Amino acid sequence: MNKIKMLVSASIVSAIISSSAFAVGVSPSSKVTKVTHPVKVVAPTDLPRKYLGETIEVSLLVDEAGLPSNIRMESHYDSQLTKSVVSAIAQWRFAPAEQDGRVIAKRVMLPIEFVVKS
Repeated sequence: MNKIKMLVSASIVSAIISSSAFAVGVSPSSKVTKVTHPVKVVAPTDLPRKYLGETIEVSLLVDEAGLPSNIRMESHYDSQLTKSVVSAIAQWRFAPAEQDGRVIAKRVMLPIEFVVKS
């Protein structure tokens, strides 16, 4: 079981890092010069196996210091998954977004795919 948790956790980290480029939607009129992206990722623990192979979306606010807040699962999931994912993401640190040369807070949407690497 611990081996499965480690594999799932490692693949979640990979999926999150690879999807972070899509975390901020930039409109054509926006002057966001630097998008937010994770610089410290903590993988969730105790993931229910029934979510393997699924992708979830998590929204959060990354403040000017790169700290996440207002973390929400965008679809309804059981309390064990929600607790595990929200607790892990609360420990993350981000490089904050910049607009017109100023660091800004930015709401982001992260797609997270739960996979087991073999």
